Amino acid sequence: MNDALVGAEADFLAADGLKGRPWYRHLIYAPGYDTGYAAVIFPEPAQAVKDKNQADLDAGMRRLEAALDRAAGTLESIAR
Repeated sequence: MNDALVGAEADFLAADGLKGRPWYRHLIYAPGYDTGYAAVIFPEPAQAVKDKNQADLDAGMRRLEAALDRAAGTLESIAR
């Protein structure tokens, strides 16, 4: 169970990092682009909304959806 939870958490990491900030890799929460160290939930879509950038919003949502699907698959694997 613990291994699956660790795996699910790792599923939320983007290998190439967040757009414009590759050193931050977590797609669920990360410091905001201009918030210092204050956490932002769903950082790529949130920044895209703030910037009013539909293309970035679409790309961020696709990456977030893929991460959620990976994590769900990891957790479903232990339920079988």
